[in-house]
Amino acid sequence: MVGWHMFTSNIGRLRFFLYSLGLTVAEIVVIVICMAGTVGFEGLINSAPGPSRQSMAGVVLVASLIFVVLRGNIALRRSRDANGHKWIVWAYIVLSGIYAFLRAGTLLVMK
Repeated sequence: MVGWHMFTSNIGRLRFFLYSLGLTVAEIVVIVICMAGTVGFEGLINSAPGPSRQSMAGVVLVASLIFVVLRGNIALRRSRDANGHKWIVWAYIVLSGIYAFLRAGTLLVMK
């Protein structure tokens, strides 16, 4: 049960900051790997916006949504620790999900 405690325990400010920083770095690395693994950077630069980039955008969307869930977990734990309002955290999670869709959509249309 030690593993579940890691995802359900309260976290302080410093751990929240470090977890958030670690997730940001990990998300950037994963998105770059997703881009390189699907169409590659040369393919991204040379491809026309649209259907040729759908696989890359789909993989980036799935990866981004996984990070939304991880960020949401950390935000819920920190909010519980600080006696914060749950509606703020849920709004953050929903808006983060929308941002993930917009980021993936941007990869489809950018030139």
